Amino acid sequence: MRRAFTVAWAAIALAVVGTAALPLPVFACKCAPTPIGALDPATSQVYVGTAAETVAAGTPMVVELWFEGPGEAPLTYLAPSSFGDSASCGIDPLAPGSRWIMSTFVAEPGATPTTGMCQPHAQLETPEGQAMLAQAEAAYGPGSQPEGGGGGDVVAPDDLTPFLTLGGIVGLAILGLVVILLLRRGRPPEG
Repeated sequence: MRRAFTVAWAAIALAVVGTAALPLPVFACKCAPTPIGALDPATSQVYVGTAAETVAAGTPMVVELWFEGPGEAPLTYLAPSSFGDSASCGIDPLAPGSRWIMSTFVAEPGATPTTGMCQPHAQLETPEGQAMLAQAEAAYGPGSQPEGGGGGDVVAPDDLTPFLTLGGIVGLAILGLVVILLLRRGRPPEG
């Protein structure tokens, strides 16, 4: 019995030490960063746009300035696969109302563009974003506003505050009325 107990402890100790000593598999994004001015214009879009609220089709980008690439439009989408797991090179979701200098990859005509850690992009208001904008202008020219408009079509989250406040007040009032009606219904009739 004692021998079985010793063998069991030895097996557990060996398993713990062996597991700790062996390297675990690591999954990471692997790509060679390409400057925004050196992207292939046949498969890469370069534009300045404002992120809108994410929907099932992806994250809408209201384009205010188009530099290069297929599918020039005042509104384009970033595929849902652009965001999330860093092992697949995804990035954090873009805050609605934030402005970006963005590059995307278009796998085939008509495909939803993707972006990620391997595609150059930066928030426009940051020093990195301004430097990237200068690189894009140097490589592709001043850019142009896509036909059909662009910019200003996205409601920034701060602009929704009065509506959300009003909706909350109305919702609480309705809830209060429902509670009052339920409480009155449970009382025995007077008189």
